[in-house]
Amino acid sequence: NMAAAVSLAEVVRGRRVVLVRHGNTAKADVDADRELTEIGRAQCDKFREAWSGNLVGITTVLASYVTRTMQTATLLAQALGVEVTPVEDLYFVRPWRT
Repeated sequence: NMAAAVSLAEVVRGRRVVLVRHGNTAKADVDADRELTEIGRAQCDKFREAWSGNLVGITTVLASYVTRTMQTATLLAQALGVEVTPVEDLYFVRPWRT
């Protein structure tokens, strides 16, 4: 939808947006409950180190409310001294059994 794309463009104009996917996760009965594994935590650390210059100046960190994305966002945001704001609309599916 072009109207939605234009609206999104207006929202992000003049802002730097960094999208990060969560790290490796373990299995869980409910998708939203999956947690980062040690590998996933190490992936977050490597990302933070590799992209540290690009993360300077970030003042807002948003994440879907599911466990793995909050864990990922928290690992990245802590180094920036920024709180993570959970946003329900960023989780695009209803929790299902995995």
